[in-house]
Amino acid sequence: MNDSALTPLTKSARLQLVIELLQHEEVRSQVELADLLAERGVQVTQATLSRDLVELDAVKVRGGSGGLVYAVPGRAGTGRRPPSGRPLARKHGSPACAPSFS
Repeated sequence: MNDSALTPLTKSARLQLVIELLQHEEVRSQVELADLLAERGVQVTQATLSRDLVELDAVKVRGGSGGLVYAVPGRAGTGRRPPSGRPLARKHGSPACAPSFS
């Protein structure tokens, strides 16, 4: 796809597209997410994706294939949450108000 075919999106439109991709695809990395966005005509840097995922409270959960994939908690179709209501990727003992993205 050439650069002239790229569609500029507002931040909110890009975040919505990220949510939709995470709901329908098993996305294992930010590089994979950037590729999926590029396939849809959206070019974004890894730094922007990282900020977007933090803003969306995205976490890694165990996907259907058994590997860790990104999910956005509280959105339908974005993976499962343990009974405690905390994301699977959050470390034990970390405060509920301070998410861990390591």
